[in-house]
Amino acid sequence: MCTSSPPKRGTRQLSIRFARPFVRPFVGAKERCPRMTKSHSGAGGRPAPRRWRDLPGVSLLSIASLAGATVSTAATAADTPAGSLMLKAGAAYDDNVSNSQIDTATGRGDSIKTLGLNAKYRLYDDKKNHVSIGYEFNQSLHTRLHGFDIQSHVVSFDASRKFGSSTLVIDYSRDYIIFGGSPFLSIEIVNPSIFTPIRSNIFVRGSYLILNESFSKDRRRNAVHQQPELQAFYFFDHSKAYVLLSGNYQREMTSGPEFSYGGYGLSANLALPVNLLKQKGKIKFGYDFIRRDYNNITPSIKSIREDQWSVVKARLEFPVSSKILFSIDYKYSDRYSNLPSAASKEGLLTTEFSYKF
Repeated sequence: MCTSSPPKRGTRQLSIRFARPFVRPFVGAKERCPRMTKSHSGAGGRPAPRRWRDLPGVSLLSIASLAGATVSTAATAADTPAGSLMLKAGAAYDDNVSNSQIDTATGRGDSIKTLGLNAKYRLYDDKKNHVSIGYEFNQSLHTRLHGFDIQSHVVSFDASRKFGSSTLVIDYSRDYIIFGGSPFLSIEIVNPSIFTPIRSNIFVRGSYLILNESFSKDRRRNAVHQQPELQAFYFFDHSKAYVLLSGNYQREMTSGPEFSYGGYGLSANLALPVNLLKQKGKIKFGYDFIRRDYNNITPSIKSIREDQWSVVKARLEFPVSSKILFSIDYKYSDRYSNLPSAASKEGLLTTEFSYKF
């Protein structure tokens, strides 16, 4: 994950943390946000941890990326340690365990236990430049449907440089995913972006996401995915709340011609501050729409495949203490496809505790 820090306004500095961008929802085993959803669809200050919050549910790789920018008062590099470590544990219920990467839905619900670890180390940080490396581990364990358990390992590198009021960011990662106890998918991700202010409370971000996907078994699905995206942020309530609007174009070329497609994604997100149990938390709402038109005939249906789906999201998070954060998420995905095995409806409820050292 990368963090961009626009210029100061008074004594308060606006810090935007971008959640890891993923492209097409991997609705499955314990979803993402990773997120296996390529839902190319995860609190504050730099460095920010990568979040495969989609592990249980609607997409392991979360689509269209940033439903999770957060606003916080930024600390200087001298005030924060170079390294950070976060442990996570949670529970989830998925009412239709599935994996959209391979167009499979079970039609069965299951409860899920989740475990995770995020480690980040800042190699260099000054007023204009930032370089860091990271590692993330996530594991989902289903109560009954063990064939949909997911384990993921992510090694990342990101660098940023400020040019005047704008910030250029390069984000690179290698993701290795084990599905049902067997090697499943390796993903190489390169995501350059630029973040710039338009007004004191309006910012835009342009990015170009490139993914190289290698499947361990079904090599026909090996793909190169390209996704240019534009996002606009509007901050209000003294920068404690924001609206985020996003749009992207998606093009994926696969080894098997029936899996190649072009498409687009649109999303709208709202984040508001809340006071709960005398703690200052955040509540977030989001909506994603994805359309995908395939390039060639799918043999099993003898026609051109068409997919489109909507995802509605809500999230509440608040600190239990200075080191412990509690969150509860709900995501509902309604996916239409003229390929019967790809069509599904899924609801995912997730709770999680995070402890930051």
